Amino acid sequence: MKLSDFSKQLVKILRDDFGKGLVKALEPLLQRVAQLEEAVKAFPKQGDQGPAGEKGEAGLPGAPGKDGQTPSPEQLKDLLAEYLKTPMGIAVVQAAAAEEVKKIPAPENGKDALDIDLLPGIDVDKSVSRGTYATHEGGLWRAHQRTHGMKGWECIVDGVASIDVEVKGEREFVVKLTRSSGQVTERAFTVPTMIYRGTHEEGKSYLPGDTVTSSGSLWHCEKETTTRPGTGAEDWKLVAKRGADGARGKDGAPGERGLPGKDFTDPSKMRMHS
Repeated sequence: MKLSDFSKQLVKILRDDFGKGLVKALEPLLQRVAQLEEAVKAFPKQGDQGPAGEKGEAGLPGAPGKDGQTPSPEQLKDLLAEYLKTPMGIAVVQAAAAEEVKKIPAPENGKDALDIDLLPGIDVDKSVSRGTYATHEGGLWRAHQRTHGMKGWECIVDGVASIDVEVKGEREFVVKLTRSSGQVTERAFTVPTMIYRGTHEEGKSYLPGDTVTSSGSLWHCEKETTTRPGTGAEDWKLVAKRGADGARGKDGAPGERGLPGKDFTDPSKMRMHS
């Protein structure tokens, strides 16, 4: 036998013996895999979603709220300061400022911008020559002559120097706008702040924001009115409904024994009052 034929025969024998041994070793594992595949097929499939459940019962009424307190002017001022930081408050101020800006007269044609000497501010201790421009108090100023202090300056673009807010009364606020030229414009507005007025009084006039107690419930006034809450008018809005009555309490302990009674069986002991 040739050496090459012997090698081929040896490889065949080794291959057959090794393959049979490997199959025999893996046989338990293959059987277990087959069992798992059959078990997976037996798993139940997910069904369709069931119908929605019924709506639950309403919860118990909440406890009555505490009486509100009338805020002080300082509290209202802090409240307004917080309100002006909100998007709505900012929009109110911007709208008012925009209306005022519309009233500013259009500037006249001036010199070429390259010829304008624009100062970042007015120094009253310095004198500048005629034709000098400067920004001051939010506006644009021009020197129409050599200046001494503020003399010789004129405001040609009247901007906004400051905006102040003053609290007046319980709900009234005054916005004071000071222009660059010193002109002051005031605008007043009211905010329907909630103020508790106690128990409702028949015939009394109430304003938007007032809250009262009527028949055990708390009501909020929507517009000026003299009507009574709960009568069907849209002047009032229910804030907190009266809670249900509590359960009857336990009987109290017996009282002390009374004094001995008088004997009225003997007519001679009876006194007649004239």
